[in-house]
Amino acid sequence: MSTLWITELSAAAIGSDGMQVGTLPAINEQQVTFTGSAGRSSVLNTATRAVRLRADAACSIKAGDSTVVATAANTPIEANSPEYFRVTGGLFISVIANP
Repeated sequence: MSTLWITELSAAAIGSDGMQVGTLPAINEQQVTFTGSAGRSSVLNTATRAVRLRADAACSIKAGDSTVVATAANTPIEANSPEYFRVTGGLFISVIANP
């Protein structure tokens, strides 16, 4: 079983050196477990404007309403490579293993 860590942020920005950074403190932090079957987060806080995602295994993610289900055809995330995404509060994030 693998884990996706979701850090909910009020903002994200590009620093003067070009580095992508998130604004701390985080609004919320979640962990979603996944395998060959999709897992789904709790609803993102309404104040969330960006998320930092880090998974301990290669996976695919998809954001949507409470019925969202990721497939291997969705956005891939490499293992242990944090990614930042702009989002709208109130969404859910689904994740599935993508070997």
